[in-house]
Amino acid sequence: WHRAVGTLDPLDRARVRWARALALDPAVMIFEHATAELTAADAASFAQEVRALVDRRGTAIVVATADGPVSMNTADHRLVSVRA
Repeated sequence: WHRAVGTLDPLDRARVRWARALALDPAVMIFEHATAELTAADAASFAQEVRALVDRRGTAIVVATADGPVSMNTADHRLVSVRA
């Protein structure tokens, strides 16, 4: 069946975006504020799915986020920028 992306819940819309990007078989994927519209539970699900993606496909992931738990659960390395 077919549904317009705009009718999906935020996590499913995000999954559609990831699937479209993955269809190109990139070596690197960049997620900028990918969890901004997600609930805390959905953001945790995002973190698990991204981590599984890295482990399964070997795709390098860059995540730009202000969501501490997401960055802690997805990253092998973290760069933290704090503005005073």
